Amino acid sequence: QLLASFLSYYFPLYIYIYIHTCRRSLIRILRLSTLLFWSSDTSHCKWQMRVYVLQTILVQVLWTQMMTASFLPAEIPFVDNPFSLFRQWWENATDKVPDYYNMCLSTSTKDGKPSSRIVNVAGFNESGIRFFTDCSSKKGKEIEENPYASATIYWSGLSQQIRFEGTVENLPRQDVTEYFYGLDRERQITLEVGNQDGHLTSRNELLKERKAIEDQFPDHKKLPVPSNWSGYLIVPHRFVFYQGQFDWLSDRVEYTKHPNGSWALQRLKP
Repeated sequence: QLLASFLSYYFPLYIYIYIHTCRRSLIRILRLSTLLFWSSDTSHCKWQMRVYVLQTILVQVLWTQMMTASFLPAEIPFVDNPFSLFRQWWENATDKVPDYYNMCLSTSTKDGKPSSRIVNVAGFNESGIRFFTDCSSKKGKEIEENPYASATIYWSGLSQQIRFEGTVENLPRQDVTEYFYGLDRERQITLEVGNQDGHLTSRNELLKERKAIEDQFPDHKKLPVPSNWSGYLIVPHRFVFYQGQFDWLSDRVEYTKHPNGSWALQRLKP
């Protein structure tokens, strides 16, 4: 009786999911249904547990569908300047995505050995995208010997991704100073410890170094800007904007910079 009640209530939801989402989502749910109900244990409590689990999954899928799929744009509009589109997407993500400022930065050694990590976007304008880091770190050393980088910003809740590639330039020391003093004091103290990627014998060693700096610079005393704290500007020559879709026919627009500074744009296949 419980199973009959469940099927009569949730069967329309299966149909809704089939119509409004990709087939893979439906297949996954049906497979899970089989795993949940294919058991020799037919006790009432076990059936209730299985129904509850499947109900939770169905509600989550439907909620995701209602909150995202209906709001996905049909296609990325053509905008002459990629930074204009970048700003539109960025401002939209600011209010909707936690940690919207994270980007995956990829650098490489001179002989082409790559490495990637997450850094914070510290700002952008028509010149490029800014970030700050320790120049003595692995990425800082790689940028010094091979001043090119690729970066990716991905907002899963919006099904949007921005990739860009270009040269890397050093920001003026004044910009570095202004950014450093815009950070909270705890962050400043952490940066004073410095030597990112340096080796430690234990975490206790790091805590001792931090305590020594706190004692040396009480709250009323201004901390100096670390000499190894640097700012960089990625000057893109290529952008790729990605807008995911539930039918897997994702929309992609590529911008490539001409020598005269203008941008060529074209739509790409998924």
